[in-house]
Amino acid sequence: MHAQILMLVLGVAIFIPILNTFPTLHKTIAPIAWSGMIGAFLFGVGMQLGDGCGSGSIIKLSYNRYSQAVLIPFMIGSFLGTTHVLDLTRLGGLGSIDLGTMGIIPAIGIQLAVLLVLFLLTLVWKRYKKWNGVSAWNYKLNLAMIGIVLVSVPFLLLSGQQWGISYAFGLWGAKVASWLGFPVQNLEYWQQLANQQTLRSAVIFDITSLSNFGIVLGAWYYIQLQKKQKPRVPFHCKRSAYGAVLGGLLMGYGAQLAFGCNIGPYFSGISSGSLHGWSWFVFAFLGTILGLRLRKTFKYE
Repeated sequence: MHAQILMLVLGVAIFIPILNTFPTLHKTIAPIAWSGMIGAFLFGVGMQLGDGCGSGSIIKLSYNRYSQAVLIPFMIGSFLGTTHVLDLTRLGGLGSIDLGTMGIIPAIGIQLAVLLVLFLLTLVWKRYKKWNGVSAWNYKLNLAMIGIVLVSVPFLLLSGQQWGISYAFGLWGAKVASWLGFPVQNLEYWQQLANQQTLRSAVIFDITSLSNFGIVLGAWYYIQLQKKQKPRVPFHCKRSAYGAVLGGLLMGYGAQLAFGCNIGPYFSGISSGSLHGWSWFVFAFLGTILGLRLRKTFKYE
């Protein structure tokens, strides 16, 4: 968790000034809505059953064919989510809250204050639980988090938008459904101008799809360089495989309702100064607690 906090601290310090200085760049801002809370909770459950988040599932595709048990349901769930997200968003909520409207310094200060509180809470929890897991100061993990932030800067400047993962899954699902004869173009979500244009274009012109393809290639290349035994995937029996399918469906559906996965709302949202990122964090954490209990039911290793 400390490595993630480091990543968010750097993200807040770098992206809030950039995004509020150059208004042509697209912020990851979304409403704090009931639909988003429900979606984040479902995504949290799905992360545990699918044994990874959206980007983690993509990475596993580079070395394990069994990851398809998560990715294909993820795509199906994402498409199903696009059929409901607009109606569920109308349930209401607090609306979008962009701290950047208060000014760059106050926005950074508020986000860093929340992160400091979270950091202190993790110290208390680890002391109470006598944590013996990965060290908070694991330099490889910290370097990886720093790398994510640094790579995200040119991504923003070149693409004009922050990093995201899950939109591509909904798009791929919509294209497959369209090829199978389903009238995707009649759905309200895909009638919105931006989504309509993306649906009509080839996936190679979709920024999120391209970045997802890049993740697969990068992970595959890293695995080849390591020349080590490939990481195991814990789907060792039918019951755990069923859990993986359910996890993929929940992650895909939940990501659409929550305006993204742990990359979109959590990393990019918080780094933008959007409070919906913290709403996502809370409800995804609650879903994770339930997901950990369900792992026993589905007999994960």
